[in-house]
Amino acid sequence: MANRSDPRESGVAVSRRQVVDLPLSRRGLLLAAGATGLLAACSSTSNPSGTAAGPPGKPVRGGTLKLGSEVPSSGIDPVTSSDPTGLAAVQLVNEYLFSLEADATLRPVLGLRSSVDPSGLVWTVPLRRGVTFNDHTPFTADAVLSSLGRLTAPRSESPAAATFRGILDTITKIDDFTVQFRLHRPFADFPYLLSSGNFNTFILPPSYGGNWARTPMGTGPFTLTANVTGQRLSYARRPDYWNAGRIYVDGVDLLLYKDAQARLLALQSGEIDAETSSIATDGASLNRSRITTAAGPSSTFTALALRTDRPPFDDRSVRQAVAWALDRSAVNAVQLRSEGAVGNDHIFAPSYGTRPQGLAQRDKNLQKVKELLAGRTIAFSITASQFEVSYAAQLQQQLTAAGFKVELATLSDTAYYAGSDTTAPWLNAEATLTGWAARPSPSEFISYMFRTGAAWNASHYSNPALDQLAVKLDAVTGDGDKQGLVNQIGRILWDDVPVVIPVWEPTVRFTNKRVHGLGADMALDLGGVWIGA
Repeated sequence: MANRSDPRESGVAVSRRQVVDLPLSRRGLLLAAGATGLLAACSSTSNPSGTAAGPPGKPVRGGTLKLGSEVPSSGIDPVTSSDPTGLAAVQLVNEYLFSLEADATLRPVLGLRSSVDPSGLVWTVPLRRGVTFNDHTPFTADAVLSSLGRLTAPRSESPAAATFRGILDTITKIDDFTVQFRLHRPFADFPYLLSSGNFNTFILPPSYGGNWARTPMGTGPFTLTANVTGQRLSYARRPDYWNAGRIYVDGVDLLLYKDAQARLLALQSGEIDAETSSIATDGASLNRSRITTAAGPSSTFTALALRTDRPPFDDRSVRQAVAWALDRSAVNAVQLRSEGAVGNDHIFAPSYGTRPQGLAQRDKNLQKVKELLAGRTIAFSITASQFEVSYAAQLQQQLTAAGFKVELATLSDTAYYAGSDTTAPWLNAEATLTGWAARPSPSEFISYMFRTGAAWNASHYSNPALDQLAVKLDAVTGDGDKQGLVNQIGRILWDDVPVVIPVWEPTVRFTNKRVHGLGADMALDLGGVWIGA
């Protein structure tokens, strides 16, 4: 799985002006994507609104919503957690500046709006007034400066640190309710980095000392009332919450289970009302008369990266042959129960607002493979972690049927990611299969995976034309100009095929039909969620 943080240092200057990705298992990545991935529209097998299905009715207030999740793999820490349980636990108490919505727009939360100056380098965010933390401390710009300064500090271990590196220069407090961000370079999607799509950007009080589970202070709709380690966390609705009208339930119990099977049994029996996040393939055993699915596309995917700087993949025709050899619908069916979206070897996910136009959809075409290989027999090995064995084996089978000679090299998760940028198998083997969790902006993927010299460029790809277009894409603000750049970048990636993306993985959440309004959103937002009979 893709690293979500970069071990190298990051530093962002915080001024109070006055100028006042760790590797994850496949299950862990998919669950995290369910908790934080981008929801755009539901698949054909799901409720098309993206919310839990059920009979229409007037929302009712009251009741305790029982959610199920697995025991967190590490402590609950809003700054460093990438575990889906840890994130969900914090999202009930803490908020973001903006919420990334189902249609890929940003909803104001603690930030009211964002604006950028003509240079594209200075972003200004006015803040919501009249908000307090649950200890009655007022929310002001100081909380934003301390929270984001903590994420971007030198030696920060937050997954969010890498998203700001090379983009954010300084954070300035203009007054108690205005914050200004100066960038190193224009980046039109910068507000998305301040949203729930960048899941560790929680706003914490300036006094936060690092032990969230002991003193969980936030501006959100619930307070933590009980924390029984390894068993449950209980929450009560805040009557003084600034947006109390959105919250219908009186409380939440987050029940913890040792594994997915135990959690699914609890959902089936009615012990819990919903999962904090789900995996599409887990739904096969559920009783659909009682359980419904909220689902939609995300920017989570598994990439087959091909080393473009050495044989056999220094030949573009060989890379294209690999891409045309795959039966993507079959991959979707086996790996994702056909809940995902077929990929087309560019990085613009179904959940992003702008996608390339005019590209033919790739699928299995053995005649084209034959023409591209021109009688050559190509042999290579796919290196993958133990968590990608099923996916790798299916690709091996399809490629072998198309005439390739493919071996598999399976490593432990630890071994797969071990080493430096120049020695780690996932970055240096001739072909690698790596899962990438959702990102709020396609520019992040381009910067990580495709730009010349990028730290996580496992294909060792270099194309000066793409590098120049990526800089322009980061700076563009008009939709028309953006579409043109996306078309060009998409075409380059489709032609060059440094990475094959067979399918895009969905966001999924299974819920009891008596629960209404709970979608598969990127954050656990209980606004508008209510419990029926």
